[in-house]
Amino acid sequence: MKRGGVVVGLLLALRLVLFWRQPAFPRQLTWCPAYFSRHPRVFIRQHPVRLVFHHSWQPGHCYRLQGQWQLTPQAVFLVQSRQPLPNRHPKVIFLHFRQFFHRLQSHLSGYYQRWLPKPAADLLAGIVLGQKTSLSPAFRQALQRSGTLHIVVASGYNLTVISQYPVDFAANFLGRRPALGLGFLLVWLYTLLAGWQPPVIRAAIIISFVYLAQFLGRKFAIWPAFFLAAALMLFVDPSLLASVSFQLSLAALAGILLLSPKFIALRRLPLVGPELADTLAAQILVFPLIAYHFHQLSLVAPLANMFILPLVPFLMEIGLIALFLGIIWPPLGVPLLWLGYPLLQFFLANIRWWGHWRLAQLTTPFPLALVITYYGLLAIANYQLATNNKQQDGA
Repeated sequence: MKRGGVVVGLLLALRLVLFWRQPAFPRQLTWCPAYFSRHPRVFIRQHPVRLVFHHSWQPGHCYRLQGQWQLTPQAVFLVQSRQPLPNRHPKVIFLHFRQFFHRLQSHLSGYYQRWLPKPAADLLAGIVLGQKTSLSPAFRQALQRSGTLHIVVASGYNLTVISQYPVDFAANFLGRRPALGLGFLLVWLYTLLAGWQPPVIRAAIIISFVYLAQFLGRKFAIWPAFFLAAALMLFVDPSLLASVSFQLSLAALAGILLLSPKFIALRRLPLVGPELADTLAAQILVFPLIAYHFHQLSLVAPLANMFILPLVPFLMEIGLIALFLGIIWPPLGVPLLWLGYPLLQFFLANIRWWGHWRLAQLTTPFPLALVITYYGLLAIANYQLATNNKQQDGA
């Protein structure tokens, strides 16, 4: 096991070194426009680059671009020629998959828009499908200020709900191993449906490892799966190392795994205990990254999450069941949607109330040196706490 970890680490280090040694401003770019835009962009190592050219293009196709750079305060690539990639190219095939699932996501979220008023419909679409495009700017700002924006992002909990109940139900008829195959398929279909975002990809990989361990009859260990999932994602796309979403996703999960079990008294609180412990644990590890990247920090996030997180499982399950019934016949899911409407209104009222506080959010610079110092001190404190616990257990 240790040798395998060393080999994976060496391969990943070699992959990252070769990636970062590539030219920062290549003469050739690959671009897959999903829709028309006056200012098309590509991303190089997670940094946006604006494309300038006079050629026409067709959404749903990928192009190999050649040109020159104009290094102004904003990187600009002056396109001189373009060449369409063949339809069998992997990037073209993957683009078609993403477009299909994006249209499917929009169609499914339209069911909530049809039967529920705004912004309750937008909130439910965000909780169930991870869709944030329809959120109004004012509501999105309230989510940011209250520290609850993560609720409308597809995550591991969504995948657990999507896969766990169907797997347990199918196991009674098909057997455990065929049911695990069904769960694996559902997990990756939902990953595509949710937009192929780093948090949900990471969760999908870890859940896949859980299913693989159960299929083989092996004991599952979360930390090796955590590091292997991160290594696989970075090996496929090394630019994720600079992705804020990827960094926050790993930090949040690491916080839950490391610190949440230590909040023993907090986890014993009725109704909100486990959710509040997980939220605080995640916030402790992600807040330096949020402050560093966005220079903003929500001061009311723990309290806001304490009031609304217990509602998320109910809304997730209500939204999923109503959507499934609505696919069979649209009016079937309406009673469930209206049953969840008071919960959605309570949810919205809390977000607005916490988000409108004058001191809900703190704006301050947070240099990289301070981030490193924070995590260093946190590692030392966690090590000392673990050492003290071992000494007490030994005594």
